[in-house]
Amino acid sequence: MNHSILIVDDDKNCLEFLKDSLKTNNHSVISSSSALDALEIMEEQAFDLIIIDVNMPEMNGVELAQKIFELQPDIKTLGITGGGFLGDADHVKSIAESFFTSFLKKPFDIEVLLNITKELLDKDYPLQ
Repeated sequence: MNHSILIVDDDKNCLEFLKDSLKTNNHSVISSSSALDALEIMEEQAFDLIIIDVNMPEMNGVELAQKIFELQPDIKTLGITGGGFLGDADHVKSIAESFFTSFLKKPFDIEVLLNITKELLDKDYPLQ
């Protein structure tokens, strides 16, 4: 089944890599390098899954996920991070678990991402 996915990451190389990888699985993929732009995109289009980098300028990924949860609580979100300004990846994960449906630490194998994406898209929300 073709699903609609929004990827939000300020790292353009990572953004393109994720976009290309997910498109090979016949998903409709839109990307944004800005959390604020992503919110505007969400006003125009519905998504089945939003993949969000936690460490971004302007609005970090946790803030974005929180905003998404307020606007559309049924959207599945996958947080990705390698740590950074919010602390190490494990600390960030513990902070973000209430706003993300699932979480993945960088670096990750693309097969792991594809499997988690498939699992999220195949399951009914909320995940158990």
